[in-house]
Amino acid sequence: MIRFLLASLALFLMAGVAHADDTPKYAPAPAWVDAARISDASASSRATFLIYDQQQRIDGDQLWTYSDIAVRISSTQMATQLGTLKLDWNPDNGDVIIHRVDILRGDETIDVLAGDSRFSVLQREQQLEQAYLTGTLTATLAVQGLRVGDVLRFTYSITQHDSALDGNVQAVAQIMQAPMQVDFGRVRLSWPTGQAVHWKSHVEALDVTESDSDGFHQVTIALPAPTSPEMPDDAPMRYREVPLVEMSTFDSWRDVSAAMAPLYDTQGLIAPGSPLAQQVAQIARATRDPRERAARALMLVQNDVRYLFEGMDGGNYTPQTPAQTWERRYGDCKAKTLLLLAMLRELGIEAEPAMMSITVDALVPERLPMAGAFDHVLVRAQIDGQTYWLDGTRSGATLADLADTPPSRHALPMRAQGAELEEIVPHPHARPDVVTHLDIDSRAGLRLPSLYTIRSEVRGDMVDILRTAVNTAAPEQIDDFVKAMIVNVLGNRYRYLGGDISFSDDTGIATVESHGIYWPEWEEENGRQKLSIDPTLTALVFAPNRARREWREIPVQAGDYSDERIVTRYRLPDGDFTIDGARTLPTSLAGGEFRRSVVQDANVVTVDDRVITGLGEVAAADIPTVRRDVARAKAQALRLIAPADLPSYTDEVIAARKAGLLDPIEEAFFDLANQPGDENGAGYLASASFHRGVFDHEAALRDYSAALDIVPSANTYLLRSGVYQIIGDYDSALEDAREAMLLDPSMMPATIAVIRLLSLTGDTEAALALVDEQIALGDNNRGSYVEVKANVLADAGRVDEAVALLDAEVEERPNDPELLNGRCWLKGTRNVQIESALQDCTRAIELAQTPSAILDSRAMVYFRLGDMEKALADFDAALAISPDLPASLFMRGLIRLRNGDRRGQQDIDKARLLTPAVDEQYARYGITL
Repeated sequence: MIRFLLASLALFLMAGVAHADDTPKYAPAPAWVDAARISDASASSRATFLIYDQQQRIDGDQLWTYSDIAVRISSTQMATQLGTLKLDWNPDNGDVIIHRVDILRGDETIDVLAGDSRFSVLQREQQLEQAYLTGTLTATLAVQGLRVGDVLRFTYSITQHDSALDGNVQAVAQIMQAPMQVDFGRVRLSWPTGQAVHWKSHVEALDVTESDSDGFHQVTIALPAPTSPEMPDDAPMRYREVPLVEMSTFDSWRDVSAAMAPLYDTQGLIAPGSPLAQQVAQIARATRDPRERAARALMLVQNDVRYLFEGMDGGNYTPQTPAQTWERRYGDCKAKTLLLLAMLRELGIEAEPAMMSITVDALVPERLPMAGAFDHVLVRAQIDGQTYWLDGTRSGATLADLADTPPSRHALPMRAQGAELEEIVPHPHARPDVVTHLDIDSRAGLRLPSLYTIRSEVRGDMVDILRTAVNTAAPEQIDDFVKAMIVNVLGNRYRYLGGDISFSDDTGIATVESHGIYWPEWEEENGRQKLSIDPTLTALVFAPNRARREWREIPVQAGDYSDERIVTRYRLPDGDFTIDGARTLPTSLAGGEFRRSVVQDANVVTVDDRVITGLGEVAAADIPTVRRDVARAKAQALRLIAPADLPSYTDEVIAARKAGLLDPIEEAFFDLANQPGDENGAGYLASASFHRGVFDHEAALRDYSAALDIVPSANTYLLRSGVYQIIGDYDSALEDAREAMLLDPSMMPATIAVIRLLSLTGDTEAALALVDEQIALGDNNRGSYVEVKANVLADAGRVDEAVALLDAEVEERPNDPELLNGRCWLKGTRNVQIESALQDCTRAIELAQTPSAILDSRAMVYFRLGDMEKALADFDAALAISPDLPASLFMRGLIRLRNGDRRGQQDIDKARLLTPAVDEQYARYGITL
């Protein structure tokens, strides 16, 4: 509501040419105004607006706009925001006349303008940093004494006379719609009876009254207007209501075209021998090809004249001369168009100016004919029977791009004899707006981190935006922008190591580069690892909602024009990788065009996709067919399929280390850990996780220690404790586990770690005291602590007590596979009650979904029974499910070696790589090589 109010207070209509003061005037409202009154009922009304009244009068070629707003101050926020009235206006466009600023407090009326209180002109060119030179002045008035509960009433007028419109007048008024409430709301339009004035509203079901009085025709619209019908988000603009009412004296688009054409008369604007004439002559000498001449002139205007909107010295419609533009080396769309137009005509190329709308193009055919329907100007050229739309405000144009269509679909050429509105049929551009090259290096292994590099080449309007950002942003802000571009390509499965944005003045291209670490999302399906490599089909969404009966005939808007190409190269490890899915795409689908190339060269797969959207609409009748076609296409999304004989993770790490493929990943994590500004130690933690994953336990310990130096954390202490346990340093592990428990007493894994480590270091009594304390709490974790206590008792040689404790627990939870496995493992490792241990494991395997650990336990039982064949079978089965299970590797290796199988040493070596303390662990059970 407040935003609407502030917009209303600052509502200035079409800009024009006038001779006015550079300070607000103060005068009563003109006699033709029908002043609104605040009714007695307003005192008890809940509406924020008591009055929202806008009256516009055309008299000849002058427009007068009167606004009267009375708003109740219902909060301190409103008192703050409305306590300073602000008016922005351009004195070249007309007068601002203040009629009244009152505070209504009960029966009291306080005249804010009494005495010397006046608006002060405080500021000029407040949008200069956005390349806008408007001649705008800002006047402010502090409303002294405004309180919650007061009513602020502000009444003012704007007069306008625009000679550029050839005696015509145009106006736009904003329509307040429900659910906003107002006690008295109105838009009143009037003009001399008999004058040809057209008016139109873009809101249906208005309460409109038309009448004639005192020689003027009047149109009165009661406010608030009804709420606009709800529309699907993808409905074209022409189906949406726009809260505007328009008034215009133009009879047709042809009249608008003819009225504006004289502003772009280029006769004599390039003086012979002038610097600009020399530029034209240089182009003429360079080539006789009209297309190349046009391209050279366009590139000159784009590259050598910077954009600066200039709404001064003649109003928003009158451009500065080409000589001024070339001398100043800046200009807005009008100035650049006139400069380019003059050059092209000097070069013998048929060209004319044309207006279009960048912001509300789809609404243009529905609007009244008026110059105000447009907010942009460019050149329409004819070369060898083909139409070219040349925009001097864009950047990076080349000869190849000359035939590209603009983003708008409607244009009005400006001709002395007039022209009709012209529809522009879009077609794919000669070059994509963005070309991204993504390289993913996964040669070390599918389950290891990959390295990525991205290079995006950007052209067009985005180049200037990037250049401005780079020139004004801090380095960290540039990094944030680069990261935002990466997310669009990689999602969130990456770590950023660095990037840069550079520019080429020769090509007009901006290049955004970055590199870092990436984790491709391989997923197992039917025993094979698979990776989606389809950036196009996975992102394609076509889900229009046309469930409502009144929506069923509404087409689907395909969106703004977008043209991007992404080339992704996957460098894979050795192996027979295959590709599943569509190697080609439908030429057109869901309002877009698609082009694809897929190449597999040895272990390098390249997917080259170009996606062009915004070329049109999907007709309502075609929605079911398109929805089906999109679903079929998405079902054929590209996927990489890894070899069936993919090595185990441990073998993958061993092979990568031997081939030197871990070295660049090591360097990447070193850079990540040492990035400046890492206040949480996140880089060290990521590096520690990597080193732990490649079994470099000493490096993992260093990383965890560095992270703890930055931020002590219970979780990090527990992680470091785990590494100490792996290498057999139980004293250090216990110290870290205690620190974790101290920092977070509620962390159950830390408490369990302390109990187990107390037991392993020989302090059985302390371990039992702590575990009994946890069991006594009687919470949901009791069962887990009972199992931990059983292991403590077994470590102390009190195996019978341990088994009895688990027996009692199994009676309460007879179908818990983890509990049954725990009892089986305890019996097997301690070599007691072996027959019942076998029953426990078998029953647990039947209940478990992933029984690798239980198979390992049962294999231990078979080992105790001396049945090495069955033990080996279970160890093989466990490793088939979990190939990197250290316990199974160690025990299978031991049995193989005893059987004279040399493969046993490979198993032992892998087990020791995974868990250096594995020999010590099994020695506690009396099992040694």
